[in-house]
Amino acid sequence: MPNLKVGILTYHHSYNFGANLQTLATQSMLRRRGVDAIVINFQDPKKVAAFKGIVSQEQASQHEAFFAEYYTQSPLFTRSEQIEEFCRGELDGVIVGSDAVFRLIAKYSPRRVVKRLLRRDSQYASFSQSEFLPPYWLNWDGKTKNTSFVKVSLAASSRSTPFLFLKPSLMSDVKTAINDFDYVTVRDEWTQKMLRFLTFGRQSVDICHDPVFGLNSAFELPGRFATMPDLARTILVSVDVSPQWRKEFVAEAHKRGYQVKLLPNAEDYFPYPESDGEVALPMSPLAWYGHLANAAGYVGFRFHALVSCLANQTPVVTVDTGQTVFKGPDKKSPCFFTCKEANAMDRYFTKLKIRQLAPATILDRLFDSKTHASCNAFAARASDQVNHAIDSTLSLLGHVHGTA
Repeated sequence: MPNLKVGILTYHHSYNFGANLQTLATQSMLRRRGVDAIVINFQDPKKVAAFKGIVSQEQASQHEAFFAEYYTQSPLFTRSEQIEEFCRGELDGVIVGSDAVFRLIAKYSPRRVVKRLLRRDSQYASFSQSEFLPPYWLNWDGKTKNTSFVKVSLAASSRSTPFLFLKPSLMSDVKTAINDFDYVTVRDEWTQKMLRFLTFGRQSVDICHDPVFGLNSAFELPGRFATMPDLARTILVSVDVSPQWRKEFVAEAHKRGYQVKLLPNAEDYFPYPESDGEVALPMSPLAWYGHLANAAGYVGFRFHALVSCLANQTPVVTVDTGQTVFKGPDKKSPCFFTCKEANAMDRYFTKLKIRQLAPATILDRLFDSKTHASCNAFAARASDQVNHAIDSTLSLLGHVHGTA
């Protein structure tokens, strides 16, 4: 559909590997279909300022270089009105997401109040709103649908938003905004439940897994990242455990003929002096993805690390940073939902649980062939699902604009 011009509104500018990869995946899948795909360069000043304090300048430069090389971007916008004016004047439609673009803050939810009292509020809390809808909700039209401009969400997430505690005015705004979307897919059951509840079931909300599952179908990884033979017998790790546990894990891996190396995230670093080395920062998002794609296995946290491993048939054990007040699994977390969908709950652990298990048990789970086959089958379904959502979006756009 070469005549279509589609915007992508997401967390493209985060200094975060997963956010960058999901943006690239969405843009690549659209381009593969002949669409003029443009990343809407909205940069929330609060978020930009926050990331400057989270990652080093050297690592930030790697992300900026990635943006410049792989994104086709609009002019810079910092306000919702600028985005609306550009979209109305230049585009046929907008795809919102993926990532936690629908995340909202409920100021007075019990859990948030407790966290604030204990001074344990998330470093990312400032990225979300509690008073009004951020631009990702495309809250432009009020109750009148504009039939010539298509609004779609692709695998959007509310990231565990406690929606029952949102301000009534915000609930009403969500209902109005989401009912004006033409096609809605979300990344997890919690977001699906939230949107169905707040729209009184009037908006159809489908599950679609993360776009990174579709990256390999539309983007060819540069040669230096595509094959890394030195990782064929290397287990990558990124997990906060005791020195004794780390030491035992490395020793057990050595017994089985593997090395262990630390793979840091852009903004998180857990030292692992007992390992056989580490992958050093600064690092491109594609280098991070390439390491996960080529490793013998991965044990660590981060949702997009889990997705990247699954998409490349890399054995993975995920350690979820989300857990309940009583240290149990947070069933609203994307890692929990993805492992459940992949029938891989034997590879899902909370921070507390993994520390309680012997490293040998973790390695047994990591390389269990039955679970691995289940994960591979799930990844294939997830890729098909993402591509189907893209095709459905373009079919809708083509129908509205007469290019089908």
